[in-house]
Amino acid sequence: MRVSLLDTDAIPPPRTSLVMSAVVGAVAVVCLLDRLTAPYFSFTPLYLLPIAAAAWLSGWRAACLTAVLAAFAHFASHLTAYGPGAGWEPLLWDAFVLLAMFLLFVWFVLWLHRAVAKAIRDARIDTVTGLAGRGVFLERGRWELARAKRYARALTVAYLDIDHFKAVNDEFGHEAGDRVLAGVGALLRKSVRPFDLVARLGGDEFGLLLPETNEAEAGLLLKRLRARLDEAVGPNGSPVTMSIGAVTTVEATDDSFEALLAKADALMYAVKKATRDGLQQESIVGPGAPRSAPPERVAPAEPRALAPR
Repeated sequence: MRVSLLDTDAIPPPRTSLVMSAVVGAVAVVCLLDRLTAPYFSFTPLYLLPIAAAAWLSGWRAACLTAVLAAFAHFASHLTAYGPGAGWEPLLWDAFVLLAMFLLFVWFVLWLHRAVAKAIRDARIDTVTGLAGRGVFLERGRWELARAKRYARALTVAYLDIDHFKAVNDEFGHEAGDRVLAGVGALLRKSVRPFDLVARLGGDEFGLLLPETNEAEAGLLLKRLRARLDEAVGPNGSPVTMSIGAVTTVEATDDSFEALLAKADALMYAVKKATRDGLQQESIVGPGAPRSAPPERVAPAEPRALAPR
């Protein structure tokens, strides 16, 4: 998996043809240097550079081909440098040994590439839900807020919390809780637009980043999302509900993205204290001019009777 600084635009890998053209050119340069300086100096270790580039950028096939090319170039340069009187058998054996070392180096570079990619993925992607992590959400949110300020566009940030999630963990265990989180994460991902971002912010809390979305549009999307949550059921067969707070900025605001997220979090807690299974929104029109929408009137949630194990 390729991970970019912004999850919206994955960094495209360089074209294999360009990589291989540069790699072949580098091998040719090293071969020429070896030919001109043998037997007094050796530039053989420099072959590792194009081999590493091919492995990191284009995969094992390109790397193995580069390793074979480099070993052959080493053999050819030394054979011509020592002249026709030199025996080719020891030089050929030397090339085979060098090829084995090059292939071992290819394996190491590929292992390192996979380890780095996994570390980046684990740091940025939540392993339970497959959603973006908190760091990615904050990073993208700062970028989207800066864009909204520059072009005077609307931006909505929503904070979502699963109701009665602690009761699920306490009664059925954390494995059941993880299944609920994974199901909710999948529903959230299916319920938003391709350019929106869903993230797990921690525990049973999720974040939604809705660019180019005003308060009315965000309200429709979030209400539709709450209706789709009926598809998710807890381990006791009861539907999963969420308390949601959302903040929309429709003009340039001096607030940071972290401040907008904190306001959405506060609105979510207001819903949780009042009724649960509800939505409260607020709009910020210009610096320091908030406008609150009243929370949805929903019946207070009854305490859940969880089924026995």
